Amino acid sequence: MKPIMRDEENSIFKDTNHELEMFHVRKELRRRKGKVIVFTIATVNVVFAVFSFIISLDFITLISQITWAVLLYIGVSWARYAVAVGALLSAFFAGIVVIMGLVTPIEPGAANQQYYFTMVFWIIFFIYSLTEAILIFKNECVEEFLYNQKEDRNSI
Repeated sequence: MKPIMRDEENSIFKDTNHELEMFHVRKELRRRKGKVIVFTIATVNVVFAVFSFIISLDFITLISQITWAVLLYIGVSWARYAVAVGALLSAFFAGIVVIMGLVTPIEPGAANQQYYFTMVFWIIFFIYSLTEAILIFKNECVEEFLYNQKEDRNSI
């Protein structure tokens, strides 16, 4: 066996340091992507709640959606799963509405425009809810960001 020379040792340490630096860069990039995803989800949910409040004047729904958005953003782990399960339930019910709308025969007339607008809304809502649930449950960037939020909150 050949003894390791000093230059070879330095080369090994340089490679290890470079790999460690790259690991931290990738970790920070995942955290930033997760922040954007979580912030977008929380903001869209609050915007939907504000529109819902304008239409129905349901103050409790508005406050609860804002609360869920804040809890999600600060990294409360049980809130993450509650929001994701809520999104799955929303996707399920939106899917039922879409299926029922597709199998229901429509009559020709002026109501067709409203029907198509409503169907497009429910299809978009279904896709959004399903995407939200998948991102919250499975995206490693979201997981990284929420873990960092939790760690930052616990270190205070």
